[in-house]
Amino acid sequence: MVAGMPDRTNRWVGVVVTLVAAAVIAPGAFAQAGADPILDDLERARTLTPPPGGLSGVIEGAPEEPQTPTAEREVQAIVVHGRWVTMPGVFFSAFFDHYQSLHQPSFGVAYEWGDLEGSLWAVELDWSGLTTDAGNWLETRTPAFGASYAEPGLHMISVDAMYRKQLPVTSTFRGMVGGGLGLGVLLGDIETAEVLPTCVEPVAECPHWPRATTKNAELPTRIVPVVHVTAGLELDVGDGFSLRLQAGFRNLVYAGLSIGKTL
Repeated sequence: MVAGMPDRTNRWVGVVVTLVAAAVIAPGAFAQAGADPILDDLERARTLTPPPGGLSGVIEGAPEEPQTPTAEREVQAIVVHGRWVTMPGVFFSAFFDHYQSLHQPSFGVAYEWGDLEGSLWAVELDWSGLTTDAGNWLETRTPAFGASYAEPGLHMISVDAMYRKQLPVTSTFRGMVGGGLGLGVLLGDIETAEVLPTCVEPVAECPHWPRATTKNAELPTRIVPVVHVTAGLELDVGDGFSLRLQAGFRNLVYAGLSIGKTL
């Protein structure tokens, strides 16, 4: 043998023995550590049993698919209204034995914002006529000759803020109820004159002094609170337009139509 060969052979033998020993010892080491050998038995690998509870633990731990929230129908709109306002006789009869009727138009515009299928807010600017028919007025428990002749020329400009609850029936048709508060300014005057002292029933036919006693009535205030209660039905007609039939009380009883346009 060539000198030095035994040393090389011994070294290679040592390496081979080390590798073989590692291959033999490693499975036992895994077993002692509580781990199963990796694919040392193909048949056993095919028959591995799932962990306790099956796959439920895996499924429960899996991330859930995010749910898409339902989009609210948030809108901003300008609404123009036209109404017919009146004061039922029951209100006048509480203070007067004889009075004139009040039937006048009302016009206005509102800015609205909110959810068409939930809560909605509105700020409304309105003009309303408050002029009754010209004629005689007689307060309760007053003799006929105490009546007064009046030619009202009043109207009111007002603004109020209102909350409305939308009541959807379909995606394009809904009901609504709401209410609000505001302030109004009375403009114009009430021209009055005394009825002749010879006045007897019927008061409506009593003449008055056309010039001698004519004057403008003194109003107790020109700033008045506005109370607004409303209900209605609304229909979307396309291209952002809607039609609304509305009725309520806004210092006067009213009913009317509105046209809205989303912004």
